[in-house]
Amino acid sequence: MLFLVTIAGFAQTNVEENSFFSSQEVYPEYPGGDQKLIEYLYSNFNLPDIDKELITNKMAIISFVIDEEGCIGEIKIRRSFGVKSMDNEFIRLVESMPKWKPATSYGKPTRITYNLPFRQT
Repeated sequence: MLFLVTIAGFAQTNVEENSFFSSQEVYPEYPGGDQKLIEYLYSNFNLPDIDKELITNKMAIISFVIDEEGCIGEIKIRRSFGVKSMDNEFIRLVESMPKWKPATSYGKPTRITYNLPFRQT
């Protein structure tokens, strides 16, 4: 079964300024929070018809930008299971996400890169 490795441990960078977040900044949020994101991923992921041995005990990382309006874009496979059909499914899954609550910096919406890890066990 595919599962999300972590939500709280994701890496983020401020795309505009390429700086780290301070206490004046708020992370982006999937509508309804982390639990709803996990539910979305589990209920919408379609495992391609592949040999499960190809992906067992491996991790993939999908990177995408959440813009100032909460829209998803610039989706990239940062780390792949090495199976093109899995990469395509991850991209489809992220492309179909609803708008997020955008990150803010000093109360102002800001673009941010979000890295979403997956692991197969």
